[in-house]
Amino acid sequence: MKTGFTWDTQDKEYDTAMAVETWSKAERSEEHTSELQSQA
Repeated sequence: MKTGFTWDTQDKEYDTAMAVETWSKAERSEEHTSELQSQA
């Protein structure tokens, strides 16, 4: 995440938004990888 995440948050809304964004990027990356593998 590269946000300095800790369990002892100072800004829960920001940490939640960054986690959601990171998860979304991971899902898109996984979908892209699956597409490439199916084309091979």
